Amino acid sequence: MKKLILITSCVALFAVASYAQDTTKTKPSQQQSDQIRKDNMKGWTQVQSTEVPANLRTTLSGTQYSGWEMGTIYKNESGEYRLNTTSGTSGAAGTNGKTYYFDKNGKATTKPNGSGTNPH
Repeated sequence: MKKLILITSCVALFAVASYAQDTTKTKPSQQQSDQIRKDNMKGWTQVQSTEVPANLRTTLSGTQYSGWEMGTIYKNESGEYRLNTTSGTSGAAGTNGKTYYFDKNGKATTKPNGSGTNPH
């Protein structure tokens, strides 16, 4: 009988310990992720879809940008544009979105700082 109680107590203790969560481990990574996003957005100003120039609208009419109206358009000081998609065929909501860059003439380009390529 003592063995049964001891085994049951050990199982219960193990179950409680396995469900315990340390939330301090997830907070710094979330803060780091938020900081990276803020750093990537320095110098960019959001543009309403009605303010998108005609030459960029022509480029965005391509099938790979389908649903771009559901994304967010930004413009930097150099007149370059950035499209962050969050839904539609370009990607599901959240982390599956994509980012596209365009020059001031509305043509698809690499990142303005030259550190990456367009993901399409």
